[in-house]
Amino acid sequence: MGMTGLLFAEILIADTDVDAANKMRTVLQNVGYIVRRVETGQAVLEAVANQAPDLILLAVELPDMNGYTIARQIRNSQRATFIPIIMLSEKDSQEAMAAALNAGADEVLVKPLSNTALLLRARAMLRLKHSSDALADLNATLERKVVERTQALEEAHARLRHAEKLSALGNLAASVAHDINNPLTGILTYLYLMKQDLPADSQLSNDLDLIERQAQLIAQLVKQLQSFSRPPRKDKRPVPLRAILDDILKLIEHDL
Repeated sequence: MGMTGLLFAEILIADTDVDAANKMRTVLQNVGYIVRRVETGQAVLEAVANQAPDLILLAVELPDMNGYTIARQIRNSQRATFIPIIMLSEKDSQEAMAAALNAGADEVLVKPLSNTALLLRARAMLRLKHSSDALADLNATLERKVVERTQALEEAHARLRHAEKLSALGNLAASVAHDINNPLTGILTYLYLMKQDLPADSQLSNDLDLIERQAQLIAQLVKQLQSFSRPPRKDKRPVPLRAILDDILKLIEHDL
């Protein structure tokens, strides 16, 4: 963490010893840290919940609860960001250090503190927080990329499955079109031969013309089935609308 990080780092001091707390505040503010001070465990927990500091200097003895209990509650709060805790102890013993570390503290300093020890430990803990925050950001970025990549793969698989279904349907359509086309060719051939033997003005000839046009529509449908699996064409052409309507009326005139 460089000087820019130091200027924005916020440290919370929780201690009822006014003289010691003011001394720590002065030392820390002189190097660019922003310092707040509270005197109760409840105030510490509220500060963490509302405006979390970058570092907590926590005295073991506070009026409403001890520092061990506060550290445990902070560690058990399932916070998304890591807050380093330096426990301020009156006792220089292995038992006191073990109790602080077991409660969730990251470092223990014994009062009275030297200015050098305070600054060195504060800088080390803030660097630890900076590394932890950077790792958390990296994990969040990786998780987001995994989600995005997974979604992209699922979409690609869905497109592939859709393409496979279209291919299978296209093959089926081509097979059906082939089966229809063979008898249809025979029907059109015999229609042509029958029309050759009839006078042009006979009613039967007109009926055969209608049948031929409907058969041609089936032939067109067969072509569409054969081209189903290929990219669609956008060709447009004018059609004789009156002739189409006349054919429709002839097909349904008996029902009418």
